[in-house]
Amino acid sequence: MSIVSLAPLLNVESVPRSIAFYRDHLGFQLMHEWEDQGRIRWASLETADVRLMLNEPHNCLSDERRERGSYEETVFYFTVEDVDSLHKQLKEAGLSVSNVSNEHYGMREFYLRDPDGYELGFGMPINISGI
Repeated sequence: MSIVSLAPLLNVESVPRSIAFYRDHLGFQLMHEWEDQGRIRWASLETADVRLMLNEPHNCLSDERRERGSYEETVFYFTVEDVDSLHKQLKEAGLSVSNVSNEHYGMREFYLRDPDGYELGFGMPINISGI
């Protein structure tokens, strides 16, 4: 047996809202969707080699996740080509992003939360000899 890919499935309050967030702010493309009673309840999104699925179970509430502190649950960490440009773009779009920082483990990174409180990290490798 050989695992060939990973696609996180996020349970969200509103699939259309999450599609808009990941598409408009992070460049994901909608690949597939499934509707139930006239409402999109599941979707698959992709960008480059990254795939993400969104699912809207009935009565999904994300308040508890939104209120958790950083690193208290799973963090979805994306490696990007230019972390500073992405940070600027997201900040100008009015999203609440952390400051960009150079970390001792060789990454320049920042964090934000999606509409359902999932923590997203964005980083790029840096030379840590000058830190």
